[in-house]
Amino acid sequence: MNFFQKLSEPYGYDTSYRSFLRVAVIISAFVFGLLFVFKPFGMDGIQAEKILPITLGYSMVTFSIMHLNWLLFQMFGFKEENWVIWKEIIWSLWNFGTIAIGNWTYNLFLFGDHFNVQNFAAIFFITIAVGSIPLTLVIFLSQIRRLKKNLAEAQQMNSQFQVKKEGSQKDEDLIEFVAENGKDRLEVNLNDLLFLESTNNYVDLYIRIEHGFDRQVMRNSMKRMEETLQGHPSFFRCHRTYVVNLDCVENISGNSAGYSLNIGGTDLNVPVSRQKVEEFRALIRP
Repeated sequence: MNFFQKLSEPYGYDTSYRSFLRVAVIISAFVFGLLFVFKPFGMDGIQAEKILPITLGYSMVTFSIMHLNWLLFQMFGFKEENWVIWKEIIWSLWNFGTIAIGNWTYNLFLFGDHFNVQNFAAIFFITIAVGSIPLTLVIFLSQIRRLKKNLAEAQQMNSQFQVKKEGSQKDEDLIEFVAENGKDRLEVNLNDLLFLESTNNYVDLYIRIEHGFDRQVMRNSMKRMEETLQGHPSFFRCHRTYVVNLDCVENISGNSAGYSLNIGGTDLNVPVSRQKVEEFRALIRP
């Protein structure tokens, strides 16, 4: 795997307010503690009675900007299931940049500095130097905790899933999908239909063949394709862009980003979105 492929790997970003609050409090507290105790970047020249309110101010600026950024994240509806490492890097840089602007504005208020490129560059560097330590630690520990949790839960779900599969009968029905234009048609044995993936205005159908799988493309919406599959309980909408045939799933795997379904006889994996996990759990209980 090359560097650019690594950047496109899923990143388990938790968009909940509780998770944000934990991260924001840790980083803000670290900023306060570092500045108050060690007085770096020339802060040892500040009068003793002023150091506490000034360092608290920097901490509050950090927390407030992070809070505004979280609200911005929610407002624009970024999809956590589409979150990957390169997006997380850009998001972190955005946080650092906006916090640096907040710190520079706070400096103007405190010391009456005038804007110049050198001052702003110095504040930006200080913001990254101070903030990158707790941010890296929080991300690293969160990924480890999430990985352990998801691996353990995937193992438990696998046990339930295998029991459920043993007692189920495979769907051998033939089904016909009709394209949006009403003309193009595709007849498939449901037992061979591995999963469907929505891409823009098209749906990719992954179909089992003798030596692997074949991909057929049809212009249609996932909603209409899902309606065609009504009455066939082995098909589950596990993600905004995926419908999977549970009869074709070999096992469930977990990683720091969540869960994925390994399709039997192939190297294909289908993600389970965080919003669908509880529904999936209920579905596979024996």
